Amino acid sequence: MTGPAWGKTFLRFSMERALWLLHEGAQTGARDRDAAPDAMDLAAQIFGFDPLQPGVEYLAGIHHPALQTRAQRWGDSMRDAFSAFEAGVRRRSNGQVAVDLNYGEARFDSDAVTFGSPNSNAMARSLYGVEVDAQDRFVGSDAARSGVTFMHPSDAIIRRHSGYAESHRALRLSTGETFVPQHQDGALRDDYLLISCLDHPRDRVERAAAQDAEIAALDRLAADGVLDEEAFLRLEALKRRRSRIAIHRILCISGLYGPATGAAKLLLEDVARLRTLRDAVSGLRSFHAVFHVPRIALRAVAGVTREMPAELAPAPVAVIPVT
Repeated sequence: MTGPAWGKTFLRFSMERALWLLHEGAQTGARDRDAAPDAMDLAAQIFGFDPLQPGVEYLAGIHHPALQTRAQRWGDSMRDAFSAFEAGVRRRSNGQVAVDLNYGEARFDSDAVTFGSPNSNAMARSLYGVEVDAQDRFVGSDAARSGVTFMHPSDAIIRRHSGYAESHRALRLSTGETFVPQHQDGALRDDYLLISCLDHPRDRVERAAAQDAEIAALDRLAADGVLDEEAFLRLEALKRRRSRIAIHRILCISGLYGPATGAAKLLLEDVARLRTLRDAVSGLRSFHAVFHVPRIALRAVAGVTREMPAELAPAPVAVIPVT
């Protein structure tokens, strides 16, 4: 084979080989993407319910109790966390299904994902047994019931970069560990994200269990043919009422400050972090998991300077079982 002919043959072979490699690479990439677990499917395993199913309620609290006298505004960090669920729905439904973020009081008649600490969220106050006064102070925290206490480690008041002042916050666990975000010259240096996956409040669960027991007893009488008309009507009424208080799940996403709430997006879109969380809470139906947000950055978003999570620890720093 002459030099020019050999050169043309080699060039043709090289191009065909390159095209074949590109094709195989594309096919392998497609197979890998198909095999990769979806983050929200993994989250459903961890939380005990599928947060992308129709009927799940999404609830955000108000931004700050001291601002209620002004026009209410909703925390941008809550929308940051919520966007992970919006993105999950878009991926799963090809954009055909929407989820809505509600504001105000929860209905307590569905599975729910709720954003914001007791500082801003009424459902979180109920779940954690916390009251908040008009000066942004946590009071009346029921650590025995919830396993976590939202607290103020000192009387220090921090004037944040945005110009408003607020008290220093911390999180104490029933194990005795306390997590306190650090400030320097009014800037937030780090924060802590609390992921709580719980059943609806205990009184609702106990009421449902009592009704289940009464329904079972009346069903046994009906099976034996000794159920009178009054008891039959009672049984039907109980079944209707019981269907309205089904035991649902609540996923509560809260930071001691806004950046940690927004950092939930970094968790919920990261399969590796979710696998680590799944291993950490294996065997637990209900739990609290604390994640450290070790670095906060100031960034301009839509012309507004915001504190944003610049980093999230790869694993929870603490996990508390809830019984």
